[in-house]
Amino acid sequence: MMVKRKIAIIIAFNGFRDEEFLIPYEKLKDKYHVDVYSSEIGVATGKLGAVFNVEKNYRNLEAIKYDLIMFVGGPGGYSYLGDPIIKNIILTAYSNQKWLAAICMAPLILAENGLLKDRNSTVFMGDKDKLINYGAIYTGNNVEVSDNIITADGPLSSEKFADMIINKLH
Repeated sequence: MMVKRKIAIIIAFNGFRDEEFLIPYEKLKDKYHVDVYSSEIGVATGKLGAVFNVEKNYRNLEAIKYDLIMFVGGPGGYSYLGDPIIKNIILTAYSNQKWLAAICMAPLILAENGLLKDRNSTVFMGDKDKLINYGAIYTGNNVEVSDNIITADGPLSSEKFADMIINKLH
């Protein structure tokens, strides 16, 4: 029997973008072992009212155990900027050739840690200038792949984002 590949999804406890989490989660959970992490354990709430029972705190996330770590956007996602634990997760995953995926504002989390410098990437339109200021090459595409990093621009690209993750992890 083949061992299922493992994905960690990190969502904001308050204000994750509903579609950016729920659409990929639904598409990925049957194909892969998916764990959902947040800053707290309990019922996380999306910007549009979706709820999800989070059972894992990202402080306990061992990046090395996952094939891909995915960051969901939404207004709550900005709280992960400047977070040293998130930085450690990202840099550990990257240095161990794991996949990183981020949608909406979340590519900024990768960019602030130097991972999008001189790379083709995309982000929520309102954060385009911030992404460029981190040295990224903003393409404006819905979904962008550069080596082992997948970025997407927002909720309308949630399906394409999930499909790209599946395509790259197969």
